[in-house]
Amino acid sequence: MKVKIFGLSFLPIQLLMLSALATCIAKSTNTASEVIVVNTTAADDSSQHPNTELILSADNDTAVTTKASAVNAADNGLNEIESEYRVEYAKKMLTYMNQSVEPCDDFYEYACGNWKNVMIEHQSQHKRSNLIDIFYSLGEAIQQLLLDENQPRDDFAYKSELNLTKRIYSDCLAADLYPLQKSEVYLEVIKSIGGFPAVDSTWKPDNFSWFNMSAHLTNYDVIGLIKEEVLPQYPFPPYFKLPDLGFAYIVHSDNIHLNSSKELNEKLMRNYLRLYGVDDEQKIDQIITDIVNVWSAILNITKNFDEDLAKCEVLSAVVMNEEMFPLWDSYLEIAWNGTQFELEDEDTWPCNYFYNQLDKVCNANKEA
Repeated sequence: MKVKIFGLSFLPIQLLMLSALATCIAKSTNTASEVIVVNTTAADDSSQHPNTELILSADNDTAVTTKASAVNAADNGLNEIESEYRVEYAKKMLTYMNQSVEPCDDFYEYACGNWKNVMIEHQSQHKRSNLIDIFYSLGEAIQQLLLDENQPRDDFAYKSELNLTKRIYSDCLAADLYPLQKSEVYLEVIKSIGGFPAVDSTWKPDNFSWFNMSAHLTNYDVIGLIKEEVLPQYPFPPYFKLPDLGFAYIVHSDNIHLNSSKELNEKLMRNYLRLYGVDDEQKIDQIITDIVNVWSAILNITKNFDEDLAKCEVLSAVVMNEEMFPLWDSYLEIAWNGTQFELEDEDTWPCNYFYNQLDKVCNANKEA
């Protein structure tokens, strides 16, 4: 069974909340803002306790220090590197804060108000959000971990799994993607889950199920005609988006026949077909024409609800009184080892109108 995990740590926020709570108790909201000082002194001796002070002063009368905590941390087994890392991380956390705001007036602005100014932008402003920033930050942290050549500690519980992941990631980075290379393993996988009629003379349409092949592709994290995502809440059910159509360029009804997208997609399809032994140019032309015609037919379906799945649900339930698409049990068996989910949940389950119509198009054009 496939597992997709998206985890976030809220420990930094909890620490900031405790700091703010101490401040609120120590003074009223109209007093001067806290002065936060982080002072790190390098130890001359590796056995010396790290000298780290986080001072929260209110009205210059009340002071709370964490020097004792740092000493206790060292006594409890934290080495100098770990202690130094925590100091540096604390400094980084402080850059996220807007200390000009009273925490008891607006804690979120106090704790995170400067976040947008110190985080690297990965998206245009209208698409940017804190969640997306966190997603990219986690990705960068994972990348640093996978590129780290140092071996994990012997007592690390997941040492073998981490080393395996590092090796796979290293192999992916070293893979030669251009020019395209023929892969017999890839071809065997395709044959085992549905076939490649363009290069397989034994392929028979009677034995082919477009839906089962698409379900198998989700196990390889490949988007076919089932574009599957997984909700991050228990019981982590799948949910579905409209499939992406195209190769080098994703096509929609308004650009499928434009010169740029058409040329890019045709070029890549020709390269794939030639790579796997299709030499007849007329046959290549016909295969590409058939594929583009299927894309057009699918896009004609999505035009009926403006490529909006909410409108598709209304079309299914209210306008067309659509029957439930009958093959989802097969998908659950192939992609989820038979795990059952609530099929009636319109927020997570696919639009019946779309898949009923898609089934008609695909069954009429199995080779494409």
